[in-house]
Amino acid sequence: MSKETFYFQHDYEPTSDPKIQALLSEYGGLGYGVFWRIIEMLHSSECHRVELKDYIFTALANQMQTDVERIKLIINYLIDPCELLMKDANNIWSTRVDRYFEWRRDISEKRSEAGRKGGQASAKQIQA
Repeated sequence: MSKETFYFQHDYEPTSDPKIQALLSEYGGLGYGVFWRIIEMLHSSECHRVELKDYIFTALANQMQTDVERIKLIINYLIDPCELLMKDANNIWSTRVDRYFEWRRDISEKRSEAGRKGGQASAKQIQA
């Protein structure tokens, strides 16, 4: 039985970003891992948001083999000062992830329009 897998595009050298460098300096590989795990969660979420719920922090702490308080510290560091994530009262998100999904939606719309026009051209040729 095959398992469906998903992927998303990302920079091939994100450690060149000063924000990522600051994260690595402050929290090392754990911080980097938490960042990418959240990015994965944002991509798999229908609304591209992660709720700020205690069970989310617990799940992340378990996945990353650390404690909840450390996860909260890292997430807060990702928000401010690094500005890699955004936050409101209920959620965190990434403007980069949002831009990626806007880009995908635009591409899909353009392909759909091209297909529609191609279908109309084919129909005209058949009628002629």
